[in-house]
Amino acid sequence: MKTINFLCILFFLSSCITAQNFKLIKASHTTSHGGVKGARAEKFEILIKENPQLLVKYLLVGNVKIELLKKTDGGTIQLNGTYFPEKQPTITLNGENANIRNDFNLNEAFLIYENINSKKEQSQKIIFSPNSKIDDAIPTDDVPE
Repeated sequence: MKTINFLCILFFLSSCITAQNFKLIKASHTTSHGGVKGARAEKFEILIKENPQLLVKYLLVGNVKIELLKKTDGGTIQLNGTYFPEKQPTITLNGENANIRNDFNLNEAFLIYENINSKKEQSQKIIFSPNSKIDDAIPTDDVPE
């Protein structure tokens, strides 16, 4: 009887627990060099499965805070963000302002989100696909023929 009660309680508790992170569908990164100073940009596109318990805040790459544009479509959320190295604010993982220069590191990319019920900020590591590319590459004159 104790075993049946224990299993019933375990089943009830497990059905009440919701996922505390997002399912990553796709994450890509593109670099655009631009032609003048200040025109260089890093563009991010992240596609995640929608989780009604969580609210996306921003993308943190190294200590660089990147605001994201959100578009919901059929159970998925598309997040787009752009990083301009000369203009971006820097923060720590705790959300405090960083007084050091931009430490832009794609290996340290985190999606920062808030749990709607507990109002607690959490982070999820994002790994960008290896097929990320460079746009607007500047050709060089010393290319062998």
